[in-house]
Amino acid sequence: MAGLWIKWDCNAHKDDKIATLTDAEFRAFITAISEAKQLRSGGIFKSREHLKVCIGSRYGQAIAGLIAKGLLGVDQSGTVAILGWARYQVDPTSTRRQATFRDKQRTEAGGITGSSRYRAEQSRDTTEKKSPTPLQLGEILRRAQG
Repeated sequence: MAGLWIKWDCNAHKDDKIATLTDAEFRAFITAISEAKQLRSGGIFKSREHLKVCIGSRYGQAIAGLIAKGLLGVDQSGTVAILGWARYQVDPTSTRRQATFRDKQRTEAGGITGSSRYRAEQSRDTTEKKSPTPLQLGEILRRAQG
């Protein structure tokens, strides 16, 4: 799925829990976060087996280590959750704020957005460039005067 994002702190490798991960556990954790995002499950997997299927059996072997290190939690029903899920989510208000900003810009510009203005200019430039024969000097001067 295109367009889904997770947030990763550039200092995450210094986190007490993440710093202790093996390479396989680290990859399993990142993959689990990514898969949960694609599932739009809020960081929840139905079971350890469900998580293992989602991240692949190779990384599924790291699930026990992620639970032991406190990055995954398991409830009484066997549901597995990524602990601190919100920490890995892009600002949920960003989409709304961007839309509000674009609407304001569109309103102030009389309904013309920067991208539509650019497309109109490009279209006009392309039309003029597609002339089958070169323009005569007199025609160029007439166009320049108005």
